Formats: sequence, structure tokens, C-alpha cells
Amino acid sequence: MFKRFEFLQAGKHKDLRFTESGGYSYAATEALIPLVLHEIPEAAREFPIIFPNNGQDMPCALVGLEPERNAYVGEDGRWLGTYVPAHLRRYPFRFGSVAGRSDLLLAFDPDAPHFSGEEGEPVFAADGKLSPAVERRVDLLKRVQADAGPTRRLVQELRTAGVLAERTIAIRRQGEPERRISGLQGVDEQKLGALSDADFASLRRGALPLAYAQLLSWANLWRGPLVKMYPDLGKQTGQSHSASIEPSTIDFSFLS
Repeated sequence: MFKRFEFLQAGKHKDLRFTESGGYSYAATEALIPLVLHEIPEAAREFPIIFPNNGQDMPCALVGLEPERNAYVGEDGRWLGTYVPAHLRRYPFRFGSVAGRSDLLLAFDPDAPHFSGEEGEPVFAADGKLSPAVERRVDLLKRVQADAGPTRRLVQELRTAGVLAERTIAIRRQGEPERRISGLQGVDEQKLGALSDADFASLRRGALPLAYAQLLSWANLWRGPLVKMYPDLGKQTGQSHSASIEPSTIDFSFLS
């Protein structure tokens, strides 16, 4: 979503005004949306959750089956799901770092539709402090930032335990060549069940809820906005769906 960003400065941006966007067109090209720990229970009810094999160690909501196409954003920019991930709700703000400083600085996307007009609430109040609307975004950013480390540690626990496996989604449509989406990892239920009592107990104290949430979330591949954009996902071919999850050619590993 962030093609570029600027650090927010009271002097430079004192006249900047912020309007809550009425849609999610800015997320229309997102196929994967990072998730943090506190939102996994809600996200697992609505999205297939995967672990991109991109070195980030973050669970992601799979919201599209081709690059730059989000099934959860309508042509009019409406969000077609129920839960909106925090990664989208915090936009157009983010934290960034500067060489030589240990603290994180607030940045924004100057191209975001939230700053496109002269209406809305000033980003800065008269005393130079952030306005309430922006402070709410900052509070969300702080929560996401605080959750990011623990989330990564739980994914690393699953990786260390050896229960993550490569997953490929193979999409078959009548009259079209099969497409495969790879660069994904998921929990291998057989490997999870084969853990020793000690290793399983270790996961139970940490990453086991995340493992179960990810396994249960796969059912969302065949329901909701995804199946509306890709109707063949819901059809049966013999004894299985026309989309299957297999042990690789559209590679999502470059997404972060």
C-alpha cells in the first residue's frame, strides 16, 4: 500500500488535514495482509491464514489468488468482509526509523486518499499536538508494534518444532490450464500430531493456539469473497474441490 512515505512534522505539515476514507481502494492490490496476535481469532473466522515463505515470520490473511487482486475489496472500494485487519485500519500511517535514532517516528503516505481534500480534521492541533483522529491511529500502531514481536516468536516456535510445511494452492478451471500458488507454508497436521509429549507441551504453552487457528482457517478458502471472485473454488471435482492445497508456480514469497 505504501508506495512512498514521509515522516510527519508539525512545522512542515501544520496545514495537513485528515479525512477518514470511505473505502478500501488503497488495499485493492493487496493479496496478503499481515496479521498480529491479538487479531488471529477474528481473522481465522474469515480468511485463510498462511505463513508466506519470505523470511518475515508473520501470519497473513490470504485475500487474493493472484498478484495485485484483493477479493475482499469491491469495485466501488467497499470492504466485502466483516473483519478489517489492523494492517489496513492503521493506514495511511506507519512507524519508520531513521539512522542514528533508536525510537520509531510516525510517518504517513502523502498519496493516500485521506489527505486529498481541504476538508476533514487537521492532523495537528493548534498546540502542535496530534489531533484525536490521528492519535487513534497511533494507538492502533502501538498495539500492532507491540504485538509484532510476540507474533513472530510464535511463528518461529512452529518452525523450530518442524510442523510447518510448504503448501501450494492448485486452481483448476474447465478449459484453462491449472494455476498453482506457491511460496506459502501452513501447519502440517500429521507432523503436529507426531510431536513428542514434551514438544507438544512446549507448543501448548505458546504457539499451539496459532497452529489450530491456522488449520481451521483453511475452510475460508471455499467461502466468502474468495469464492465469489473465483466461483470454481466452491465446485466439486470428483471427490474434491476444484482448488486443492498440495505440496509449486505463482510465487507469493516476494510479498511482505
